[in-house]
Amino acid sequence: MEKSSTVKAKLLLSIIVVPPLIAFSEIDDSFNRWLVTLLWGLFFIFIIQPFISKRF
Repeated sequence: MEKSSTVKAKLLLSIIVVPPLIAFSEIDDSFNRWLVTLLWGLFFIFIIQPFISKRF
């Protein structure tokens, strides 16, 4: 049971994380791309990760 919830959590994380990263790769200016990716990473670590950890 524990294993399936971990797999679900990882699948959900990948669905949440991957599309924005693909969108960010379309940004032409390298500094802006770096900045947006950094902000997304911080947002993910502090907001999405704890939420998903509590759910599963």
